[in-house]
Amino acid sequence: MKRLLTSVLTLAALVSISAGAASAGHMKSAMHHKTMSSHSCPAGQHWVKGYMRAGKKVHGYCHKA
Repeated sequence: MKRLLTSVLTLAALVSISAGAASAGHMKSAMHHKTMSSHSCPAGQHWVKGYMRAGKKVHGYCHKA
């Protein structure tokens, strides 16, 4: 009985740790997306979203209008 209880508690701890890590990863991703989605460019310029070109990622940038 003691062995079963120890196994259950160990499993519960592992699930708790993995759920916390997944939540932290999601939060980091959401925060990154939030900061990357709100841009302000100087007057006379507009924001160009990032895109793929020749298999490489081009990050977003301000472009003269």
